[in-house]
Amino acid sequence: MPELFGIVKERAAVEWSLDPSAASHAEILAELLRTSRSFAGVESDYPHFPPLANTYYSHAARDLPESGNGAFDALLDHFRYEEPADRGFTAASFMSPAVGLRGGKRPGVCVTSIDGCGSGKSTLCGCIGLLYGGDLRFEENVPSAAELSKRILSVEGMKLRVVHLDNINAQNLASPVVETCITSEVISGKKLYVGEGRRPNTLTFLINGNDLTLSSDMAQRCLQIRLRKGEFIPGWDAPAFIDSNRKAILADIRNILLKPPAKIRRHSRWAAWESEVIARLDDPEYLLRVMAERQLACNGDAENAAIVAEYFADQLQRLGFDPCLSRVRIPNDIARDWYCQALRLNPLPSPVVAGRSLKKAIRDGIAQLGDAPGHGASRALLWAGTDSDSKTPTADIPHRTDGQISDR
Repeated sequence: MPELFGIVKERAAVEWSLDPSAASHAEILAELLRTSRSFAGVESDYPHFPPLANTYYSHAARDLPESGNGAFDALLDHFRYEEPADRGFTAASFMSPAVGLRGGKRPGVCVTSIDGCGSGKSTLCGCIGLLYGGDLRFEENVPSAAELSKRILSVEGMKLRVVHLDNINAQNLASPVVETCITSEVISGKKLYVGEGRRPNTLTFLINGNDLTLSSDMAQRCLQIRLRKGEFIPGWDAPAFIDSNRKAILADIRNILLKPPAKIRRHSRWAAWESEVIARLDDPEYLLRVMAERQLACNGDAENAAIVAEYFADQLQRLGFDPCLSRVRIPNDIARDWYCQALRLNPLPSPVVAGRSLKKAIRDGIAQLGDAPGHGASRALLWAGTDSDSKTPTADIPHRTDGQISDR
């Protein structure tokens, strides 16, 4: 640990000896590690309210004024919202990185707009990160597990509280990597030049994009904010406002997080966060109702399942089958192709990934499809029309595909 001995050299006149009886760097470090108090995390600049257990906070993290005199409200007023709940959700998103909750207890945040570009989606996410010293930003593509853990566990990444997936244009966004990170208490992975790295998951994940829909798993993990495009205010610069009023904004957030919470009658999977954040905002029951409604409505899995089912029915009809009355065995390679064509997937996934995704789509709502009896899951699927029954003869596609299957 060269940083430690650099501080020792700066503050004291120490002569290091090669005498075997003298203590070495390694021995001194080992003794300090044995006798010193250890912390799970270190926060050098920004607070949590209430403070997290087993976390060291520097003086800078505690030095805030008694009141921000409305600076937080002034920041919130800069954005335009689809409905009143969105202002509350935006306030909650700014508060999430500061709330003193254990890892995995903060939902992600998804920011969208029907107005497309210019509605402030990226600006809002950037401002949340800026308030807490910056963000780990990934543009346009969802990162891999290796890339995400590498940056989160880097020297600079360990100091940050916000991960920002910017300008993600995806239908039915699903990412097991991000979903796992949102709910994990501790994030671990390979740390450069160290090996195994770990950090408490005090991160808030922000996602923004146009026409963004979420998978059912992702929707259950995200608070959804909908912005509208408003008139530009001459002279107003949100990042500059944050830089000039950071301590005042944090003081207002602190005062909200430390005031008595309202009682909430019904919770979701984010009960701790709802009790600490939503319960301290105006009309929390209304906010929770809208939050739940949006999670149910933003179910890209069900939408995709309906698209795939309709495409399969169209293809069967082109081959001369009645999709309502027929029972048809579909070889898995053809079924995978139809699945990819239905959703216009580009680039094409591997056969294994496509097969797994198709099986998930079946579970999400394609009642007509299932494994073909006697063929095994690896060989064929059975399409059973809604008006067919077990006495309906089962046909095979391979005898009727020449020149009739749509182009890949």
